[in-house]
Amino acid sequence: MLSGILFQIFYGLVGNWAAYLISVLYIEY
Repeated sequence: MLSGILFQIFYGLVGNWAAYLISVLYIEY
């Protein structure tokens, strides 16, 4: 149960970072 919660938090952070990186690249280029 705890590992599932940690996985969801980790997945959410990775998803937000990926979306931020894509938006930055899209704006600069």
